[in-house]
Amino acid sequence: GDHLMVWVGEAGNEVAAEDLINRMVAGIQRGGSPFSNPRQIQVASHNVWQTDGTGGNFYFYISPEHGSRVVWLSIEGKGGAALLEAAVKAF
Repeated sequence: GDHLMVWVGEAGNEVAAEDLINRMVAGIQRGGSPFSNPRQIQVASHNVWQTDGTGGNFYFYISPEHGSRVVWLSIEGKGGAALLEAAVKAF
């Protein structure tokens, strides 16, 4: 079956959340982590970063509902697109 894991970090404010996202992207681009190839996609009219890693599909973004929150999703299974859209709307 499908499996979704969600981590939510409270950055403090919207500027700090944007800074955290930028540092996450830069860290992945730099290498040396289990993740690679960060790229931006649109999910439910929201900018979401997708990155490659082992054991599933990985996404991170600033919460559309709470601009100071950064969300990281790990999705396993074939129903990933529907889970991703539901998660972006929920978190």
